[in-house]
Amino acid sequence: MNLIYPFLFISSIVCEGILQMEILGDENTQSNSNKITLLLGTPPVSQQILAQFDLSDSSDLGQFIIDSSIQANDPEFYENQVQPYGLTLYNMHSSSTAQIGESYQSNTVYGGYFVGNIVQDVIKIGDKQFKYSFPCVVNDPSRLPFSFLNGRVLFNRKDKNYFDYMKEQDIIQSSDYLLQKTQQQKQKIDIVYDLDRNNNPIFNSPEDSLVGSNLFNLKIYGVYANNQDITDKLKHRIVNFDPVDISTNYLYVPQEIYQMYFQSIFQYDFSKCENCKCQITENLPTFKLVSQEYIFDITPSMYTYYQTQQTPDGKIYGQCQINVMNYGYYNFASQLLKYANAKILFSKENNSLRINGIKTVQHLNLKSLIVIFSSFNSVVFTFLVFTAFYLINKQKQLKGEVSIRYNAKYKTL
Repeated sequence: MNLIYPFLFISSIVCEGILQMEILGDENTQSNSNKITLLLGTPPVSQQILAQFDLSDSSDLGQFIIDSSIQANDPEFYENQVQPYGLTLYNMHSSSTAQIGESYQSNTVYGGYFVGNIVQDVIKIGDKQFKYSFPCVVNDPSRLPFSFLNGRVLFNRKDKNYFDYMKEQDIIQSSDYLLQKTQQQKQKIDIVYDLDRNNNPIFNSPEDSLVGSNLFNLKIYGVYANNQDITDKLKHRIVNFDPVDISTNYLYVPQEIYQMYFQSIFQYDFSKCENCKCQITENLPTFKLVSQEYIFDITPSMYTYYQTQQTPDGKIYGQCQINVMNYGYYNFASQLLKYANAKILFSKENNSLRINGIKTVQHLNLKSLIVIFSSFNSVVFTFLVFTAFYLINKQKQLKGEVSIRYNAKYKTL
């Protein structure tokens, strides 16, 4: 009988999965690109897939995997975009589990498009195997300017990713995924999935509700620059968490913020500064943004970069780089992951974000409010009763005094 208890304890532990993502700094790949590795088909073929956390014009190409037939169909694409990376290509006709469907042509992006077939095959990530439907590219008639390695997957609110497929097939309990910086490896990010709701500390963080429909957006209720409230001066009060780009580490800000704090700075050249130490950062603002549940602190050290180099004649030159981009929204997901060591939970099922490792807005607990109002009402009630008794007694005293005076007056007469 005693053997049952350890078994029950062990069976209650959820083994979370980790899909490691490598940050790409290759100028031939698209920005916001990261590489993940998985197994596809039977027998399994190792595939290096670009993972993009974004929803932009380039995402109209969709999600796809490149077939080995492209080597014969499009030798130029193969030589320029596949061969330099030493990739092993998937072959839909060689996989015993592949189901080849209708022909496919992607949307036109950057004047180019892909053609191929819709294929269903099995993918294995960690110890999880599931069926996956995808466009299998056999030709690139238009010479798209990017390398996509073996293919691409998109992580956003609109497109189905690997975890959505796993959830649909009851392989994992939830399609939620968490991003965190890989310990002691600067150029890698962990995607944690099949999360343990009972033991993962991320679930102690409050849920912040998303706004809009296609992006992981939060509404901002307060914006401060160097502790000065500038909220009323701004039209844009949305922060977006979709582009996650550790390699370039850009802070995205709306045009109004860019014009107020950065436009004049970028008129100067900081590329070669003899004996300087990037002093300009001392005048850059620290931002504080407040959502319904979280307080985001963004300091200059989170969006600037400084390095030195020595010339042959012994001079030391410094390069000061300010990584701020003029966009239509705020985005500092990369800064939170890289510098604040935050963990971000993306939930399409609950339309929410949870963030661990940053400040939270301290709301009064409802039970505390009930106790406060109950105590307040008790005090008010006691005060009113006391006042009523006091007034009644006072009235009796006045009546008594009037009666005594009346009697005294007429007795004298």
